[in-house]
Amino acid sequence: MQKGVEELVDLAPGNAGALFFGTKRLLRQANHWYPSGNPRKHLAAEFLGSILLHFLGATCVINSLDLTLNGTKYADHHGQTGLLISALGNGFATAALMYCFGGDNGSGGKLNPAISTGLFVAKRLRTLTFASEMAVQFIGAAVGGLLVRCVVPESYLEALEGDRATFQVVGALTDQSAWRLFLWESLSTASVVFVYFATAVDRHNLVYTRTMFPLAVGLAVTAGTLSCGPFVGVCMNPARAV
Repeated sequence: MQKGVEELVDLAPGNAGALFFGTKRLLRQANHWYPSGNPRKHLAAEFLGSILLHFLGATCVINSLDLTLNGTKYADHHGQTGLLISALGNGFATAALMYCFGGDNGSGGKLNPAISTGLFVAKRLRTLTFASEMAVQFIGAAVGGLLVRCVVPESYLEALEGDRATFQVVGALTDQSAWRLFLWESLSTASVVFVYFATAVDRHNLVYTRTMFPLAVGLAVTAGTLSCGPFVGVCMNPARAV
């Protein structure tokens, strides 16, 4: 971007045609959400960020396990303590990692296929960049899940305990109403994407939100978990399902 601006400054004032097309090219480049300008850095940031996000998020949910309720072991999304641990843990992890990877030396800190898809639909990501991002986000989520499987004690990850799942991240409506599940997940995910666009992408707001968009997205994740967690478990991130 800086190089493009310098090229425009060097154009002779009388060369209106070159100035017009140079400005158009520069704006077209600016429309692509590619802060680092380096594909290796870009994809490495998304990959590492996705690993950490899903590792930290999943372990926060595991730490919300109620080990005493009725003698069973399961993620107590209906209990206030368990819900707060899950919501705040995932929100803090999202905000912290977006601050780490959202700068000019990173990838924009998307870490979510839903956000990448929104940027692609809005023509802010090229097709190759979008496909590469999606691949590393899903692979990073899978690696994060494998790390959880490796480090969490076996007693937390047993398949069944009587008639209850030991580690259950679904809500009361997950198996009962597919359309309600779809609406809950769609609305909560859309809220995260909307907050990202409003705070990290919209040029009218960047003056106020450029340095705080990770916090805003983290708060959106926290609010979504508090709102939807007891009902559907709530992912707000397609890669989380992996």
